Amino acid sequence: MQTLLHGRYHPRVLDFCLKTTSAVTSGLTMQLVPTGPQLPTMDDSIWIDEEPFCYLEGCIIKCWPTYATYGHWGVITIPVSMWREIATLLTALRESLLAANSPDAVTGIFFMFAHSHTRFSRTFVSVRPALARLTSDLLKWLELRFDSCSDIIIGGI
Repeated sequence: MQTLLHGRYHPRVLDFCLKTTSAVTSGLTMQLVPTGPQLPTMDDSIWIDEEPFCYLEGCIIKCWPTYATYGHWGVITIPVSMWREIATLLTALRESLLAANSPDAVTGIFFMFAHSHTRFSRTFVSVRPALARLTSDLLKWLELRFDSCSDIIIGGI
């Protein structure tokens, strides 16, 4: 996504942070909602900006192939048992990011949009640690919910 600034288009700055509902300021976000015996509350949700989330979607698609069809734009429920497998792939992606010396050395990353690959390659030095941190934060969030919920819903854009 680009924004208009002084009559010229400039790339939007990517935000690699997990957000609570109260911190969401943009519509281009993906929501994760844990579900279980009690109805989920908005306080249980986290939000991730679309493009950083896209980098992680390959891990989801590999474990839950039906996500590839319309998961990014719709609502999809994935059981915690599958999220445990996704977490394993997210951990491998994080380790690959931390070890990589170049964008092409990263394995497990996903580029939904052509401009995402270009941006990732151009800004690798700053994006690599930010994406690794986001992945770590997401893994911590998931770990805290694995024993208390049955599914985690992804609400796409």
